[in-house]
Amino acid sequence: MARATDDRLRALAEVTFGELGYPVRLRWENRFDSVSDRASFEEVLKTILEHSATGEKNAALIAGK
Repeated sequence: MARATDDRLRALAEVTFGELGYPVRLRWENRFDSVSDRASFEEVLKTILEHSATGEKNAALIAGK
């Protein structure tokens, strides 16, 4: 969750895990991804962190802003 520019809280991403861990489903910035292994999961996380909208918010959260 992060505060949007209009001061409301909104989810940056939602993650759900399968019964045995996989598949992992991610919803973020109007995208839906489903991955079935660790390497794919890491790639999607990397994409989320590098994306202009979600990455900037995550960087600000990590920095405590």
